[in-house]
Amino acid sequence: RRGSTTLCGRSYRAATTSTARCSAWRRRAATRGASRLALHCPVPTPYLVCESDDSVVTEVRINDNSLRGSLPHALLALMPQLKVFDVYNNFRLSGLLLTNATADAWQSLRMLAAGFEARTSRLGDRVDVNGTLDLLPRLRSLRHLFLIRTNVSGTLPTALATLTELVLLEISDNDLRGEVPLHALSHLETVHITKEAGVTVNVTDIVQLRNARTIYIEDLVIGAGHLPPAVGTLNFLEQLVLPERSLSGTIPTEIFRPPLRALQLRRNEYLTGTLATEIYNVRDTLNSLRLEDSSISGTLPTELAALNLDKLELVGTLFHGPLPALSHLPNECYIYDQTTVTGSTRRLQLTCPTNDSVATAEHCGARCYDPSEVTTTTATTTTTTTATATTAAATDAIDSAALSPIAGATIGIVAGVVVLCGVLLLALVAYLVVLRRRRRG
Repeated sequence: RRGSTTLCGRSYRAATTSTARCSAWRRRAATRGASRLALHCPVPTPYLVCESDDSVVTEVRINDNSLRGSLPHALLALMPQLKVFDVYNNFRLSGLLLTNATADAWQSLRMLAAGFEARTSRLGDRVDVNGTLDLLPRLRSLRHLFLIRTNVSGTLPTALATLTELVLLEISDNDLRGEVPLHALSHLETVHITKEAGVTVNVTDIVQLRNARTIYIEDLVIGAGHLPPAVGTLNFLEQLVLPERSLSGTIPTEIFRPPLRALQLRRNEYLTGTLATEIYNVRDTLNSLRLEDSSISGTLPTELAALNLDKLELVGTLFHGPLPALSHLPNECYIYDQTTVTGSTRRLQLTCPTNDSVATAEHCGARCYDPSEVTTTTATTTTTTTATATTAAATDAIDSAALSPIAGATIGIVAGVVVLCGVLLLALVAYLVVLRRRRRG
């Protein structure tokens, strides 16, 4: 219901919809017997989609409206052929997400969407669509599940693994707990799980998602694990985002293969190793690289210059050596020094030997130093010292007693100037004393 209109009418936006007509329609549907009990719509609308043969309701799309009140499950259970139920972005909607009646009726349901966009709601607000997901495994035909900022809570049922038809799973900012059985959901193409403190994911399970295009998992509290080389077998992977403190070991070189567009492994302090030259393999596809606050070290591969990056973030890493002159300056580029989450300051020791590299450094906020100032001794410690520390160490090594002739001459000149100033000051004082005596006389 929106205003004075009803779910059974011509349109939610039609102010002249007749509720009497809707009631008569429901009675006609009920007289068909239990085997054909279904809700019909006489006129197709943007909100109710019907099959052409007998006008059985197959889609309810009432997203992005101002609906309020509880979900009418008694009415919804009269839709056994329903394939789409979308009530997303109705902030004042409430009630159970599923009941026994709807779970039994919706055996053909392929899409279930509820929740609210964070950017259009107040911080901390949620849609009061509630209940648990215990009945969800009954929807064996489900292919798309969206649950964002709802009050749905409880433990993820182990039977979730039986929803083998799922191709899209997006859950964010609910109150769920338990492990997502990615290993059993091999048909998933999009995985988007964020802001679910009680939800866990086994990182190594992502290699089972052979059809995955987007794997976006962030803000979960999970243990650190190695990113397996088999991630390179995900032939369709375009975006890989894994949560902070979830990875250890190194970045497998097999990951750098088209059509990879975005790689985000930030805030993984136990992620070590180097950035492989195989990154050149994704020069035509990769546009976002975020590795900030990790322990990746070594020199940046020159192949990085060939990439057409829109976003590059290497803040708080341990890279050193020459900074490649990027052929395309990213719109978002951050590779300067940064204090890490552990409180230690990591400084990038990047040299800028060419004018192009200087332009890159200025654009990205990189800290660069002159390579001519680095000696063979200090070069071996560039990953742990700064250019300033190197200069200070070199200064301390100089014997202060062994001054050059130029330095001695400089000191002599300064001393002479000081003596001359003292003589002039004494002369001025004597003159003032004599002048004062003459005035008294």
